[in-house]
Amino acid sequence: MNGRNMAPGAQAPFPWRPFASLAGVLVLVYGTWLLAFWPGVLGEDSLAVLLEIEHPADRHSGKPALWYWFVRLCYEGTRRVEVPISILMGLAVLVFARILAWYWQQGLRKSCVALLILVCATPHMVYFAGTLYPDGYYAIAVAGLLFELWVAVRAGRMGTAGLLVTAVTLPFAAFARPNGIIFLVPVAIALLWVDRRSRVWISVILVVNTAICCLFYTHGDA
Repeated sequence: MNGRNMAPGAQAPFPWRPFASLAGVLVLVYGTWLLAFWPGVLGEDSLAVLLEIEHPADRHSGKPALWYWFVRLCYEGTRRVEVPISILMGLAVLVFARILAWYWQQGLRKSCVALLILVCATPHMVYFAGTLYPDGYYAIAVAGLLFELWVAVRAGRMGTAGLLVTAVTLPFAAFARPNGIIFLVPVAIALLWVDRRSRVWISVILVVNTAICCLFYTHGDA
């Protein structure tokens, strides 16, 4: 069904076929890059976090607690940096495929292909997503979160796919960097424009993520 034929405020069924196809293309691109540069890119800030995990008494990376605990929980059990990097790249594929599939569903096929080639699959974007550094997925999470909020306000509700993407983007967009807290403002504004069910679920996502981040901070800010 073409999104242009939908009534105002309505939401078309989730475009699973375009989503799966576009996600497959991105997995191929991102997976090939990760295999070529295994286990991913580590900078000085990445090494600082890893050293703090290995030697918590002697090192202090200065990174936000959410980022420190994400890396720690993904890395500590396996001692493999490719684990958190692969997770971040997988989340990037999820966000990008969701946005591209929406464009495709709306009949904006040329825009979809342009975004795929010129943004989502460009070498610098793949490189950015494949680094163990908060700025990479932070930028992608902000784009994904704002996109979902815009779609929700436009339709007056947030569907299941939107809630899922919001759940995996909001914590990184709002808490992975000190200035990310500003992105809680559009979340609060969106709550005024969506239906009751969506408002409840968005609020649950917001409260749960805030509580988890507060718990991380109480157990030591990196």
